[in-house]
Amino acid sequence: MIDERRKQPRKPCNLKVPFSVGESKDMAPEMLLHGETADVSATGLSLIADHPLQPGQVVSFGNQRLSGTVRWCEKLDHFYRFGVKFN
Repeated sequence: MIDERRKQPRKPCNLKVPFSVGESKDMAPEMLLHGETADVSATGLSLIADHPLQPGQVVSFGNQRLSGTVRWCEKLDHFYRFGVKFN
């Protein structure tokens, strides 16, 4: 499990969300994926999806109105959980 480094309290949150992934905030998204939120805070969230992401990739939600940077990714049984810090 990832060391706890959050400064904001997190709240459990289970929502199915579509999101896009790109290499930077200014570039067009490279792929559209779907996942489920695990928890959320004022500064970020964690998602569970069936596709691995790399730290540094940019994730956008809601037609790119909200975005964040992948900070970590861990493999679960058949899924991946990753943390996103909001930009």
